[in-house]
Order: sequence, then structure tokens, then C-alpha cells
Amino acid sequence: MIYIFDKKQAIIKALTNDDFTAAHLNFKINTATTFEFSLPASKALPSGSKYVATPHPLNDSKFIMLRLTERVDNTETIDYSAYELAYQELATDGYIEDKRPQNQSALNLMKIALNGSNWELNNVNVSGTATTNFYYVDRLSAISKVVDLLGGEIVFYIEIQGNAISGRYMDYLARQGADTSKVFASGSNLLTVERQSDTSNIYTAILPRGKGKEIDNGEADTP
Repeated sequence: MIYIFDKKQAIIKALTNDDFTAAHLNFKINTATTFEFSLPASKALPSGSKYVATPHPLNDSKFIMLRLTERVDNTETIDYSAYELAYQELATDGYIEDKRPQNQSALNLMKIALNGSNWELNNVNVSGTATTNFYYVDRLSAISKVVDLLGGEIVFYIEIQGNAISGRYMDYLARQGADTSKVFASGSNLLTVERQSDTSNIYTAILPRGKGKEIDNGEADTP
């Protein structure tokens, strides 16, 4: 089941596989998921549609929440595009002014990175500790910095109960899924190989801070 939400993130429509003429979910590690789908023109989404939630490809009890970003009306179909909401919110909704954690665990580092956001840290099984700083950076950049230091994979998802979202979570895992030991070989069970690259960067805010200059409070050893 795929759910459609209005601007207040209330469910206004549910879709099944039979409703789609085409659908493609682009799911990658530590990268925003995108979802492109087509509906018959007679089954267009309600005018107030703002978000879509699709089952997570590795766990269909969880849902990936995406913001609808584009609509293209064709003669017989309507094409929609959507972009994962967590990556948009964490990159644009506020920033971390100045945090300098010392020798902290993955759990504590991610708690600092997510603090003040709409997303709650749930499962963490990444080991190790790190020392870093988050200085005037958005939360998504802080999360990426932790991943660069400790490795692992981040997973954003929502849970739905009844007609509403019951939770918005992030897991920080050493690895998603399981090793199936299955090998794909071209010409055997692999039909095509496709390479894609994305060099786009979108800047949604500029934070002017003036001249970079260290100051102190009158004591020689204080920055």
C-alpha cells in the first residue's frame, strides 16, 4: 500500500499496485531515495497532495516518506516525481551553531546531529568513537560527517498506525539487509548494467558570519 498525504501530513488517499501504470523507486545507500510513478489521467492525485509514503524495500512494515516535487500531465497518464523528505528537512530546517563532541560514541554523535529536528534516533549498532565539531552546519551535513568518521549506513523511515504517522525515525546501522551470497553475471541472470552520476547541489540558505576572527574572554587559553 502506498499512501498520499496533504500538507499537514494526514493521509488523504491510498494506492495499490493496480493503480499505477509505471513506478520506479531509486534506493541507494546514504543517498536520498527518489520515487517516480505514473497514474492514469482518470486517477490523478487530489489537488492537495504534498507527500507520498512507499514501503521500505528492505522492510515493508516501514515507509519511506517523500515530498512530491513534480507533475507532468500527458494525454493518457500523469507522471509524478518525489524526493525523500528527511534529506530535504535535515538540510534546510535549521542548523547546528557550535557543538564540539569529544571522543563520543556513534549514538551520542547522532543524537547531537538530530537534536531539534523532526526525526528521532532509533536503532544504532555502529561501533567506535570519534571527536569532531559541528560549527554552523545543517543537520544533514553533521550526520554525513559522522558517517565519514565511523562508517555505516543511515536509514530514514516513518511508521503508520491507522490514518496517521505514528513516528519518524532514523537508524544508524553497520549494514542494512543481509548477505545472500548471490552472484549476478552479465549474460546470465543480469540483463543490463546502468551507471548514473549526480553532480547537483542545491543551496537553500546562506549564513553570513562576517570576518573569521578568534576572540577570547580575557583569558589567554579561551577561544
